[in-house]
Amino acid sequence: MATGWAMTINFDKDCSYDMPDIVCGPAAGNPNIMGAILISEFSSGPGYISSTPSVEDEERGLGKDRGLFIGGSEVENSIVFFPSSAILAGVDKWPAAFFARGLWDYADSLEGTVESYSRINGLKELVVVRGPHPFETWPELEQERVLDRMIAFAKAVALYEKSVSPGERSWSDMKTLVATTSDVWEPTFDPARRPEAQ
Repeated sequence: MATGWAMTINFDKDCSYDMPDIVCGPAAGNPNIMGAILISEFSSGPGYISSTPSVEDEERGLGKDRGLFIGGSEVENSIVFFPSSAILAGVDKWPAAFFARGLWDYADSLEGTVESYSRINGLKELVVVRGPHPFETWPELEQERVLDRMIAFAKAVALYEKSVSPGERSWSDMKTLVATTSDVWEPTFDPARRPEAQ
């Protein structure tokens, strides 16, 4: 979340969202920032939260009312904990972005990440794994693959490359994006290890 806000402040505008009266100033415009690396991010905001909450979201007490909770916290308490639509609104001004996420991330929908990705006009990559939200729960092989892609992305950005190849897995729609995952499952979701598969 911090990276999304930092990119917004640097490339779009600097707004006092945590104050009762929102005042916006110009973007910081630090030229040393060349892009963002986002893991399990929330860049698309509450508009892309699933209408059917996951078990994890229900356990956190937000569930189906998460959007109302986010809006209410902002209006009543001037607290913007979950990103609003402000990050997504300015993503098109970012020079480059790398996204990595689990396919069943409860915090943000895959559609939301794809929307953020689609707004990046510069160098970009989206890596998906068969896992949930937290990076540390992803299979070790997938963590290594994501780290390798992050390094390749950072090098490509620093060297002003036009692509992140070789190794980038191309996709054109949601189905082919999901098909870019390796056949490696986060253990608690591995179909071969589920009781009904026995």
